[in-house]
Amino acid sequence: MSQENPSNKPLIRYVNRQQMSWRAVDVERLVDEEHPARAIWRVDHP
Repeated sequence: MSQENPSNKPLIRYVNRQQMSWRAVDVERLVDEEHPARAIWRVDHP
């Protein structure tokens, strides 16, 4: 996501708030079974 900025002016990207949406996400499916984040989950929720 690197963008060249020859003018050295700040790159501004405005938020389109019309794109808001809510959806249910199953975090267990997002993180692989062997991912190190699961070790933290095991400590936090034994």
